[in-house]
Amino acid sequence: MIGFRARKSVYSSVVTALLVSTGNPAAAKETLVELARRLAPMPILIERQRELVSSPFEPLVAEADLIVHATVTPIRTYLSADQREVFTDYAVSPIRMLFKRNVDASATPGVVASIVMTAWGGRMTVEGVEVVLRDRNAPQLGDRVEAALFLKEDAPGRYRLVSDVTGALGVTAGRIRFLNADEAYDERFKSIRDSTIDQVQREVERLKGRPVR
Repeated sequence: MIGFRARKSVYSSVVTALLVSTGNPAAAKETLVELARRLAPMPILIERQRELVSSPFEPLVAEADLIVHATVTPIRTYLSADQREVFTDYAVSPIRMLFKRNVDASATPGVVASIVMTAWGGRMTVEGVEVVLRDRNAPQLGDRVEAALFLKEDAPGRYRLVSDVTGALGVTAGRIRFLNADEAYDERFKSIRDSTIDQVQREVERLKGRPVR
């Protein structure tokens, strides 16, 4: 059975080799701008990690508004409104649509327009200081990464991953390859490795109860 889930998020903040405790109330109130000013010129690395446990593939499919085989390219990294987090926007260039909840009758069958996906984390310069927010369990998305994406729509044309950990599955030569750096992920979720895009599509169609248009 295909299955995976993430739980118990654990956050750690690292400034070069120095651990900054997230339990420090004063530090927790600082924005990334304030932290960069205080610690300059040292670079800042903030990571988060979870305990991973198995779960069915079905919820991932059930929650998705769009499932697409596509290439992903980062286009913009920016601070959140409260300046405590970093987000990255990715241009999603569809190769093959596996599912779309709301199908436009005028659209070309099997084709979806280019979309933007937003994910937590990224690398940027803040007040002259390099700031990196990294999810250790999440897929490593670089330039022109090929992946099967399970997406939730936030606004027309703008999406996020249904799951930060399992919402993006790498694709190489038509088969699933993990994009996660965590070795434990590789071992726990190996049941889906090497599945073909055709197999994923058939499973999606079975779970959604209708063929892809």
